[in-house]
Amino acid sequence: MSVAVIVDTFPRWSERFIARELNELQRRGLDFTLYCLKAGDVDCERDPEFAGLIHRRVVLPSCFLPSFARELGMDAAAKERLKLVENELGLTAFRQIGCADSLTKLIREHRHKIVYAHFASLPSTLGWLAAEALNLPFVMSCHARDVFVDAQCFRQKLQYVRKIFTCNEEAEGSLRFDVRWDDLQGDLHKLVLMPHGLPLEHYPFSARKERAGTEKKRLLAAGRFVPKKGFGLLMDALLTPELLDMKIKATILGDGPERGRMMRQIARRCGWTGDSLMFPGQVLDVELRKYFNDADLMVVPSVEVEGDSDGLPNVLLEAFALGLPVVGTNAGSLSDVLNVNTGFVADARSPSPSVVQNLVVAIKEALLNPTEAWTRAEAARAVIEARFDIRKNIEPLFTELTTP
Repeated sequence: MSVAVIVDTFPRWSERFIARELNELQRRGLDFTLYCLKAGDVDCERDPEFAGLIHRRVVLPSCFLPSFARELGMDAAAKERLKLVENELGLTAFRQIGCADSLTKLIREHRHKIVYAHFASLPSTLGWLAAEALNLPFVMSCHARDVFVDAQCFRQKLQYVRKIFTCNEEAEGSLRFDVRWDDLQGDLHKLVLMPHGLPLEHYPFSARKERAGTEKKRLLAAGRFVPKKGFGLLMDALLTPELLDMKIKATILGDGPERGRMMRQIARRCGWTGDSLMFPGQVLDVELRKYFNDADLMVVPSVEVEGDSDGLPNVLLEAFALGLPVVGTNAGSLSDVLNVNTGFVADARSPSPSVVQNLVVAIKEALLNPTEAWTRAEAARAVIEARFDIRKNIEPLFTELTTP
């Protein structure tokens, strides 16, 4: 069974979960080609989790055809689908629909039997158009922003799609109970909650008890520098007198539109030296593991911004698996796994100054009570083993993609 897999950009550091999913499908023998709109970061291609998939990638060519040319040979239903997309996407639709034309031709040429698209936004729009044009089964997955903010033509996709996999309870609930789909309740049986998993053999649990008594406590945060990650609030928390007195060394990994501004902002403020706060940028997986191993505490300060919030961040699951104690908020789907049994929770459902103080309280509690932190880390590992083993979690998707 040959599958056409559609994503926006590949590889992308912040979408390691896609690489893990594809690696597990590849390990099981699934034949697929990965179609994307853009080639991603070249540095990613050196990372082992991405490197073994590059040979399967095809970057879709653009195709700028006027409407009358695109519609040649189309039946009335296909023309109607194109008009729906053009109405929803506006002027940007020309290039994107051109990509759909290219994708349809490639799927036909490669004789794929199923179309599988990641995200409720543009990739699944292209996948849906191609699948309907070729009368092929269509499967898609949804995550976070693509559900809360960027969903496209969802009504039409829901009617045609065979299954929709969601990776967290927040996204699944948003789709299942959104009043916009009240007249489509008969199709909601297509929704499947399938959390992302980890290849647990690569994430051995490591007890942290021997680290008690070190002079500087080492905090780690990681992710894209975008508002919903809450790194600005974390900076404000770290610069409070309470945490400055604790001689904390903090590292924030990742890149994104806010990174430069944040670094300039911190440079203008007193209280931090170069070795007390570091922004190393993106790192390969093997380097990331070293940062995890050296840290005393992972902080995941996610917040909701204009209706957008996190699903389940990769770094949260990775910290749980490796035995690194976690402080995080209750924004988005973090509460699916993060609670007073598995970590330390800062309430993010309040104005920013309160969130900052809540982070301060949670960080202090975790650092001043190491025995309790280790106990909760052990409970967190048990959650990972029970609910986030990719070998088990991917079974519904693998079954769906190998069913004619």
